[in-house]
Amino acid sequence: MLSGWSWGPFLLPLPWVWWNGTTALKFISAVIFIADFVPDVKVVARVAGVVLGIYLGFKGNRIMAANREFRNLDEFIAVQTAWAYWGLGVSFALAVFVLAALGALPTVRPRF
Repeated sequence: MLSGWSWGPFLLPLPWVWWNGTTALKFISAVIFIADFVPDVKVVARVAGVVLGIYLGFKGNRIMAANREFRNLDEFIAVQTAWAYWGLGVSFALAVFVLAALGALPTVRPRF
């Protein structure tokens, strides 16, 4: 169970790290987040963010199990499932927003 892919930390790496990660991961994610606002290192910060997301996708279950206490395996699975659903929901909403902002979504016109 701990070695499987984890969608929650992959899709929402920054919030996931702040609730479930180690101090080192929190520091790394904070540096990546701040560096994203610096023009000279923005591209490097975004690549680092993707790398962090992939790392958390592979190791998220183990990190969460080591840093939080759960009553049983069912609670652990429920929490990880909730993170995955939130990650999918936020990703979908962000994609719809970006497509709407770019004008790529079809518009519905009333037929009168």
